[in-house]
Amino acid sequence: LLRRGDSEGAEEHLERAIAIYENALPLDHPNRGGALVQLGEVRLRQGRPGDAVALFEEGLAILDPIGESVEELVVSRLGLAEALLATDRPDEAAGYLAEARAAIEGLPVELSGQRERLEALEARLRQPQSDCTPNRIALSRPQPPAREGGVWPRGAAPAPSLHPLCRVA
Repeated sequence: LLRRGDSEGAEEHLERAIAIYENALPLDHPNRGGALVQLGEVRLRQGRPGDAVALFEEGLAILDPIGESVEELVVSRLGLAEALLATDRPDEAAGYLAEARAAIEGLPVELSGQRERLEALEARLRQPQSDCTPNRIALSRPQPPAREGGVWPRGAAPAPSLHPLCRVA
């Protein structure tokens, strides 16, 4: 659903799945960990990196001890690194990017666009931090048109845009 641009549908589906997993499986079950990581990706795409960080961290706390597949390792670390960069935590992001790079370098096959995502995040990490401060990002966001009562229905608000120097491909 997220790949088709339906972040609201993906969010609802994943929240239901997590609730089912929490009721039917142990809290440290890998299905729950994977769903938390996927919901972290959704939150990241919705412009909610703080929420994404918490979800990625909770998912990784479950998946790391049991050993993820290489693809899960790469995707989860890149997602967490992107969320950490968006919340102005570059030092933490650098460690996760290094783990993702080590995993990708050992692969004989490409992981559907993950190498490009890694390179874009590494480039963003190398940028001067003053260009990507939260205030600069906030100032670069377009102001949404006025709505009656000033409230946007869920999912209807325009996605925030980052300063061009802070954008991740």
